[in-house]
Amino acid sequence: MDELIGRIPPQNLEAEQSVLGAIMIDNTAFKKALKIISPSDFYKPVHSEIFDGMTHLHQKNEPIDLISINDYLKKENSLDAIGGSQYLSHLASSVPTSANINYHAKIIKEESIKRQVLRACFELTDKIYAGDDINSELSKHRAALLGILNTQGSALISMTEIAVKVQDFIEARSLRHDEIHGIPSGFRDLDNITDGFQKGDLIFVGGRPGMGKSCLSMNIIENCGVSAGVVSLEMSAMQIGIRTLSSLCGININSLRKGFIQKHEWRDISGGTSKMAHMPVYFSFSARRAMDIEKQIIAMVEDKGAEMIVVDYLQLIRGDSNKNREREIAEMSAMLKGMAIDLQIPIIALVQLNRDVERRENKRPILADIRESGSVEQDGDIVIFLYRDEYYNKDTKEKGIAEVIIAKGRNVGTDVIKLNFVADRMRFQNAVV
Repeated sequence: MDELIGRIPPQNLEAEQSVLGAIMIDNTAFKKALKIISPSDFYKPVHSEIFDGMTHLHQKNEPIDLISINDYLKKENSLDAIGGSQYLSHLASSVPTSANINYHAKIIKEESIKRQVLRACFELTDKIYAGDDINSELSKHRAALLGILNTQGSALISMTEIAVKVQDFIEARSLRHDEIHGIPSGFRDLDNITDGFQKGDLIFVGGRPGMGKSCLSMNIIENCGVSAGVVSLEMSAMQIGIRTLSSLCGININSLRKGFIQKHEWRDISGGTSKMAHMPVYFSFSARRAMDIEKQIIAMVEDKGAEMIVVDYLQLIRGDSNKNREREIAEMSAMLKGMAIDLQIPIIALVQLNRDVERRENKRPILADIRESGSVEQDGDIVIFLYRDEYYNKDTKEKGIAEVIIAKGRNVGTDVIKLNFVADRMRFQNAVV
């Protein structure tokens, strides 16, 4: 690494000048640039200061041009620091058109990413020479590199930038308010509450054995309409395959397992297997340790294009250390949340509940019932519990009904919805209105 020391960091000042000049001659160009870069992506501090000023003007719905940015920087007592009115005039006159702003903004972003990668590499080098644990450091720096490659990067971002993004988001949503924004679950009432599963969200689905956690997660995979990945620590490929086929073709799962197939059902089986063959879903059945699962999830997203991940289930993940189990589970929960953010995907993690549920008269789960981990409540953006009264009460009037209890919903609140559960076909369905 010695040959890199003393070199000028990657940068392109001409591209930075072109972007700033283009914005000053075309007020509408700022939004195009903001989709690609932020003030921290500029190498020259002066350029970063100017772009930050433009961001403030945009937030106030004021025009961005030579006069307005000059006045803003003057009020902020930073006009002289950036080179005065003369430098702003030079920028505005340096480009004849704003037509190439996307191209130049992408150059700025690429050079910014290169600088961030170099910093991460230097930090890793220091850790190696310091004798730190290599597996731990590789895991940390893998996450850091994923953060860098994320369009938002890992740099500092101001409240002004956030406000601009929020405003633009709300404006766009107001034009399409009837659409689900996130990835749909396929269950009407659940999607109405969550607005679909959002990028960066960690969703926990909990319940006692037999409630249908795995079934619900696979039904979501079947319904969502996007490429997905499944890390299965509990079921084999054959078990998942038969469950999925039963759900898709509507034939009793026990009949499929035992081979009791009626002649007229073969057409449905053929149709179901054809649907399965065309589903863009990828599975990992061998990964057990946290580090291996992390690698598999990254491969599913980067190599296969998975837009959502299911992990079945959290407490079966083995730690990479000798820490107590509760602390290990907490670290794994934090790992999944970090990956959801870095990879910009929703991750659904199934969780097992402890036996305290069985000792209560009201057996509906609560957050305190999650086994071995209080971190689920902290890390989860949404925590969902499944409860079927007929599992405990054979005389219930709620036969074939599952309660989906949203016990925690960051930004969505709490609620309870009901789904129909067809046990012999491994299928949850929208409740009949």
